[in-house]
Amino acid sequence: MGSARAPMTYYRQRSQRPTTTFNNRTSGKAKARTYLSKLNLFMLVALILAGIIFSLIVNPKAKVELDNQIYRQSSEYTTAVNQQFSTVLNRFKPTLNQQAIIHSLQAKFPELSDVIIKLPLYARTPQVKLIVAPPSFILTGAAGTYGEQIKYVVAANGKAVGLAENFPQVTALPVINDQTSLPVKSGEVVLGKDTSQFILSVLAQCQKANVPVASFNLPKGSPEINLRTTDRNYYVKFNVDGDALIQTGQFLAARAQFDQSGEGPKEYLDVRVEGRIYYK
Repeated sequence: MGSARAPMTYYRQRSQRPTTTFNNRTSGKAKARTYLSKLNLFMLVALILAGIIFSLIVNPKAKVELDNQIYRQSSEYTTAVNQQFSTVLNRFKPTLNQQAIIHSLQAKFPELSDVIIKLPLYARTPQVKLIVAPPSFILTGAAGTYGEQIKYVVAANGKAVGLAENFPQVTALPVINDQTSLPVKSGEVVLGKDTSQFILSVLAQCQKANVPVASFNLPKGSPEINLRTTDRNYYVKFNVDGDALIQTGQFLAARAQFDQSGEGPKEYLDVRVEGRIYYK
């Protein structure tokens, strides 16, 4: 008898198929979350960039501060300032040219002694402060130059602002008779800073002493300046290269002494030399 064979059995391994449904759902949610995260980041970056770009755009309507309206109304200055900020280049902070704006405004308004522009980093509206030099003199020329009858208003910065007839509100200014034969144009410096400050200093001291100043004369080719008052027949010679306070002090002291003695100059009083007084 042969040995009995063990019954043959067959084991069929079941194929391990992936659970695609669960994995696909998980993967889809992850992709959605990633997409939303990227979208949110993109929107955040876009908003930040938009905010930066928006902050770089300049508001053409500036905030204008004016310290004096004796020459013109504030609306005239404001209109000119806004025109500057309305140009294409000046509408964008990186291309805005502050010096060009300052020069343009000072050319249009000679009375502006300074223009201060402030443009904060994040604010869009520029702040502009206009410093106006007050009127100091009426300048009239000798015959044969810019006309004996033509009168210019001169600001404290030494510039001719314009014809006096265009500024009827500017009154009671001392007159400077310019005998230098030099032409005068609006917007130009007609009196050097030192000469202007010298005259203003003499004028201030005379006003303190209640001396009525009628006019100043600028002789041709000389650092001399002559003063005339309304209550004396003689004129006073000053040297603009000297000390205005010392010379004015000598003039006022001599004037008082002449009034006490009853005698005085017939033609002129010369105070150009410190410590010495000459008269004729």
